[in-house]
Amino acid sequence: MEIKDYVIAIRRRFMLVVALPLLAIVATAGLLLLQSARFQATAVVVVPALSAKGYSTSAVTQYFSTYKDVLTSKPIIDQLSKQTGLTSAQLVPNLSATTVSASSNIVNVTFIGANKAQAPKVAALAAHLSLDALVAPQLSLAQAALVTAQGEQSAASDALAQFTKQTGLLSPDVDYRLKVAELSQLTVQLEQARIAADAARVNALGPLITQRQQALTTLSAQLLAYQQINDGYKAAVASVTHAQQQVDGVKALITSNGSPSAVTVSAGEKVS
Repeated sequence: MEIKDYVIAIRRRFMLVVALPLLAIVATAGLLLLQSARFQATAVVVVPALSAKGYSTSAVTQYFSTYKDVLTSKPIIDQLSKQTGLTSAQLVPNLSATTVSASSNIVNVTFIGANKAQAPKVAALAAHLSLDALVAPQLSLAQAALVTAQGEQSAASDALAQFTKQTGLLSPDVDYRLKVAELSQLTVQLEQARIAADAARVNALGPLITQRQQALTTLSAQLLAYQQINDGYKAAVASVTHAQQQVDGVKALITSNGSPSAVTVSAGEKVS
């Protein structure tokens, strides 16, 4: 075999050695081009409920655990899918929540998707929907308590009206005080008439005082009944006021959940 034959053989093998890595590089580049780019966005949630009430660490931990469960729950995913057009398979595995520390009132909601512009919107929407979902049961309970309290107030008001209808008394407590004062004056006048030996006046005042005492005895029983009914009415009014405050408080919380300061979101960043 001549020298030129060796050179030709070496050249052939050299080209093969060079060509194989080049083909691998081209194939890898093609696969990367075929794969969709993925973008990550994070919504930073400042939980108003935890900020306002100063919850304990255990309560915050429980809230965060519940928040994570709610974030990927079917109702939230269904709403996200409806509003974003993404499927459950595109949402559930790509949504996550983390917190800085066990006692932190800040939750980071992260979404990874193929659309750079859409990723921040999905993260923010998921954060807001989850906040509202956690507050919704509180609103239902508060509204139910308000309805119950209003029913008790209405019943107490009807009882007062019925009492007035039966007795003709609008304010028996005022009437009682007036009659006690009147009886006291008549008693003083009777003593003065006796001291003055005014028999005619003594005879006139005696039956009148007896009549007033009997009326006062009847009124006293009516006053006790009225006080019980009125106390019930006052308690019902207080319950309605408290229940309304609870409803207003939850509604305010929902409003604060929807405020721009509650959720801030970062622009989508390419992660792959």
